[in-house]
Amino acid sequence: MTTGIDFDGYDEATIPLDVGSTKFEPWPDALAWMFHTSVAVIGSFFGRKAEFPWHSDERPFRYVRPAATGDKPVKVALFSDFGTGLAHSRYIAKHLTRDAADYDCAIHLGDVYYAGRTRELDDYFIRPLQGLIEKTSLFTLAGNHEMYSNGHAFYRYLHGRRAAQPALQVQEGSYFSLEYGEHLQLIGIETEYFDGSRYQEPKLRAWLERVLRAGRDAGRVNVLLSGNEPYTYGKPKTTKLADDLRTMLPLVDLWFWGNDHYCAVFDKTETFPVASCIGHGGHPYELAKYGLDEAMSQASQTPAPVVWTESSPRYPKATGLRPTLGNHGYCELTARADGTIELVYKDWMRRDRWRTELRRGPSGRLELFR
Repeated sequence: MTTGIDFDGYDEATIPLDVGSTKFEPWPDALAWMFHTSVAVIGSFFGRKAEFPWHSDERPFRYVRPAATGDKPVKVALFSDFGTGLAHSRYIAKHLTRDAADYDCAIHLGDVYYAGRTRELDDYFIRPLQGLIEKTSLFTLAGNHEMYSNGHAFYRYLHGRRAAQPALQVQEGSYFSLEYGEHLQLIGIETEYFDGSRYQEPKLRAWLERVLRAGRDAGRVNVLLSGNEPYTYGKPKTTKLADDLRTMLPLVDLWFWGNDHYCAVFDKTETFPVASCIGHGGHPYELAKYGLDEAMSQASQTPAPVVWTESSPRYPKATGLRPTLGNHGYCELTARADGTIELVYKDWMRRDRWRTELRRGPSGRLELFR
């Protein structure tokens, strides 16, 4: 099919665009969703969860990473809800691999579809990202879809990845802290294993509070990464996860999450830090579901001020192809030695979609300067 689409890295022979595919779309693919997820969920109900790897004094799950210098900032790729194997996901993987030498690491916030089973993980996640993990570190969170199959494939891959490349792939469990000198700390948390979309496990809460306080005492920007959301664009209510973390949020400077399938940036409030949903890495979504077909039409209902949303369709408007589907992409976070943070949002065609700079304001909180 001739689409009229072209961009740097486009390779129709290797990654063809199947514009008419409705795989993973909630209604057109409903029967497949029912079959694949129900089989996994029923099996997980009668089976055991994968063994949970805990931190310890010997293995604190805290990793010292290279600090930013005047000549070399720290650059990290963030993406979520990527595991579909569809063309736009595979192009994201291609771009991440191409730029991997520039990244200290890449971090996936969870969800391999339909149910995070071994074959799905192999086909939709591991193979597309194989080139990337040969060049830079990969860190992964377990989303709800990985836990539909009790996390067995997820943890098997996590441990196997580390065993195969122990110097580069250091992740030991489904939560972690990456410490970049006195400038930055990236903290991935586990919100699915114990009580879906919550953060109530006492040992995990104690670990997070210690890590956040250590980051604050060192003067680092504390960036929280989670597979679940504190709120959703266009919905007025906050989530139980937000309630679980409320007492720790004064220690958080910036929060990224997935699970919801769209992309947006939110300004800080009295309760919440600057934040961003990046759940647009692969799963198909309709712009109209969130009111994104009319940019920011539901912004006033959201618990935090909406700064930017990805309101473009998946394919360029001029093509007229599938105009109701939302665009896909990822985020690059760059931390500089002067303490500033730059965020650049790119789409699956590697086009810059939006960028901003953050630095501490007079109150000491991280603020958007755009």
